[in-house]
Amino acid sequence: MNQKQRELYDKVKNASGELGLQQNQIGDAEARAIAETLKVNTTLTKLYLDNNQIGDAGAQAIAKTLKVNTTLTSLSLGGNQIGDAGARAIAEALKVNTTLTVLYLDVNQIGDTGAQAMTEALKVNTTLTELYLDSNQMTDVGGQAIAEALKVNKTLTSLYLSQNFLTNTGITALNETGNTVCKLEDLDNQRAPSSADLAQIVAEVQQLRSKLAAQAPNWLPKTRS
Repeated sequence: MNQKQRELYDKVKNASGELGLQQNQIGDAEARAIAETLKVNTTLTKLYLDNNQIGDAGAQAIAKTLKVNTTLTSLSLGGNQIGDAGARAIAEALKVNTTLTVLYLDVNQIGDTGAQAMTEALKVNTTLTELYLDSNQMTDVGGQAIAEALKVNKTLTSLYLSQNFLTNTGITALNETGNTVCKLEDLDNQRAPSSADLAQIVAEVQQLRSKLAAQAPNWLPKTRS
């Protein structure tokens, strides 16, 4: 370990209750050091690692720790560089972890593959109550997969999926799961435009084209028949 990794190791090792390590330029190597000490720390319950540079390798190391750690109840990994590989590793950990109740994975690079892995975890996990997956790269494929998990999961109470790439197809699937326990937070706040939005955009473009044609009829190229 280098000096920074050793300092982080010692800080986490001696931590109790909550520990905030946001915006500390923590990368994969530092995340691995933190993961190692979490294997022996028995007093830390909440760990915040937001807004660092943790990628898949760091997430995978932390995931291994989650399989054996029995005291951490809240973990925040928002605002990092975690993709599908990291999400898959964390999902595998959630299948056996029985203490984590809150997990932040927002503002990362998790796509449909990661979402599908998380789906399988949610089908068997019985302790997680809050899951933050907003501001990732999920499309309707991932949304529909998670919807299937919500049909059987009865412990998740809050799920954040806003600012992904869900359209009406994914949103409808999520809203029609029949799950009355889980609240879907800000689900309609998506990056992908709805059909109505697209229709409005097309109409506005056509109106602009008509105005330009009227003002300068020779300026616009003729469309092919």
